[in-house]
Amino acid sequence: MRILNLVVLNNYMTVLPPEQPLEAPKKLGQNTGKKVEDRLDELEILIRQNMQWSEIIYKDVKKIRRRLFVGQIWGLIKIMLLLAPFVAAAFFLPPYYRQAKQWYVDNIETPRIQLENNLNKVNRYLP
Repeated sequence: MRILNLVVLNNYMTVLPPEQPLEAPKKLGQNTGKKVEDRLDELEILIRQNMQWSEIIYKDVKKIRRRLFVGQIWGLIKIMLLLAPFVAAAFFLPPYYRQAKQWYVDNIETPRIQLENNLNKVNRYLP
């Protein structure tokens, strides 16, 4: 059974390939000249490597999903912070609007109308 060459690179456990000359892949059904035990050992090594990579990928996917979820929540909070003043204004400002409108009518419109009436009276007496 071969010994795995495990190396930690950038917080990831990496399995280095054994130092062997590269062979051209053989087609299925051809005799590779290896014993069944050797082939099973190689399969076991490949399965272990696959499991290690699967664990690494699972951890990364878990972190990514959490960051996406937090990002979605933060996006909703930003939208609520943006819309909250408008909702509050729609709820609290109508009484102030009515009060300001009444003040405008009392202090601007009524004196203007009275002034126009007085000017019309004066204009009637002028030649």
